[in-house]
Amino acid sequence: MGGPGAGMSRAALGNDVVDLRDADAQPDTLHPRFDEKAFHAGERTYIGSGPGVNRRRWSLWAAKEAAHKALRQEAPELGFAPRHYHASLDESGQGLVRRGEDEISVRVEADGERVHAVAFRGDASDVLGALASLPEGGEADPSRAVRELLYDSLPPGVPARLDRRERIPRLELDGQALPVSFSHHGRFVAMVRRGGRS
Repeated sequence: MGGPGAGMSRAALGNDVVDLRDADAQPDTLHPRFDEKAFHAGERTYIGSGPGVNRRRWSLWAAKEAAHKALRQEAPELGFAPRHYHASLDESGQGLVRRGEDEISVRVEADGERVHAVAFRGDASDVLGALASLPEGGEADPSRAVRELLYDSLPPGVPARLDRRERIPRLELDGQALPVSFSHHGRFVAMVRRGGRS
């Protein structure tokens, strides 16, 4: 495939974070048909299958968003429609997201504060991620904060450059083009990249 994925030395990945305490993540602020429009019947069964309905809802949503970001690294023209994605998670947060015949692995960590999903193709042993809370008061720039997470993860003295093509970030690290993914919502920012810490 062409586009930003062409020439990348490692498999694509994506991430998504949801602040469970943010106003737009509260069940009473959602459109009455949100679940019906965003999730398939099996996903809705999973959402209602035990305690933590809201956490389960946003875990599936974040898994779909993370998978979409990863797949866009390979196909930049891909649009996001949540029902084009089928997410399945086990109780540990491991699972798969399918879009048509394509599938991508996903892992989701969730607690009472936030949900963080990472989607990846192939081996995840070289995936490095970071998640942070923004300072209280709402003055922080989340875009800047998430880039700082990336810069803090880089090995000292190694040439690095962040590039965007068609709104898809890519990290040039020591001559290698590596996938990177950013996310922010509410009080949280998150970043994942390939390449580990050298």
